[in-house]
Amino acid sequence: MEGMNWALAGTRGTGRNAMPVSKKRRREQPHKVLHLTTYQRLEEYLQAFAQGHFHLLILVGAGGLAKSRSVKAVLDGKACWIEGNATPFGMYVKLYRHRDQFVVIDDVDALYSDRSGVRLLKCLCQTEEEKAVAWHSDARSLERQGIPREFTTRSRVVIISNDWKLQTQCLHC
Repeated sequence: MEGMNWALAGTRGTGRNAMPVSKKRRREQPHKVLHLTTYQRLEEYLQAFAQGHFHLLILVGAGGLAKSRSVKAVLDGKACWIEGNATPFGMYVKLYRHRDQFVVIDDVDALYSDRSGVRLLKCLCQTEEEKAVAWHSDARSLERQGIPREFTTRSRVVIISNDWKLQTQCLHC
């Protein structure tokens, strides 16, 4: 499809089934970014993510290229979707309720400019198999909902965005 471009940043799993990450780099993109130009290549990397080859995948491309639809199709509805106007606290609650599931953060641009959101993303986007996620403020609200201040998760994360510049803070995590 003409005019179709995605930037894909991924962190690999380990072992004999780990997928290679391209060394080709564009000036405006951080290290370890793969530039995809076909739906077939996008599908291949999304399948690899679904099979556990990546702990974190960041998918950036212009609006209307079916990024979200492609991820939904591959994960077959088996993911925690965080989208729209999500708050860091609301995201923490949702992450706890869906721990160890795939997590898709779709066009939640406000999180990247919120300190609490960035701290939460730093915890969640660690490339280790198991990650510790914590929230130490608003403890009463957590207690009322039966949610601990800290938990571990084995969730694998996809971040979807239309603008590469918004992802810079998250990539520097």
